[in-house]
Amino acid sequence: MNYDNADDQLASRIYRMMREYVHFKASKKSRIEYASFKDSKDEKGAIKYPKEYREALEKVCSEAFLAMRGRKEQDFVAYFIGTICSVAQYLPESEYLSLSKQLDEDWEKIKNLAMLSVSAHSYVWVSKAQDSKETKEE
Repeated sequence: MNYDNADDQLASRIYRMMREYVHFKASKKSRIEYASFKDSKDEKGAIKYPKEYREALEKVCSEAFLAMRGRKEQDFVAYFIGTICSVAQYLPESEYLSLSKQLDEDWEKIKNLAMLSVSAHSYVWVSKAQDSKETKEE
């Protein structure tokens, strides 16, 4: 997508970074690689997430949200760089420069966007058919 203003570009960048972080961590926690099921679709065309992966994703997102919520200023910046950026992130030089400036000048905006985006990634839709099938298998 092409965004016209800097705020939209920043929000999109943080959203992508959080997506990379939560999928990487959920894959590690569940021992199920996202690539192994990302092309598996239900009748509505939505990705069919394995139950173990969904549970890991929810846990990773909850932990990240709570960790960010209580941090202020440099503590948040250190968390963001040391934790979220510990996962490989594709950042072209222009995005890197913009993000580093924003972290220095407006860390609260980054924090708010990161918390909002981790919340957006915390839930994945499951069809009733998939949910009832998983319940029967237990």
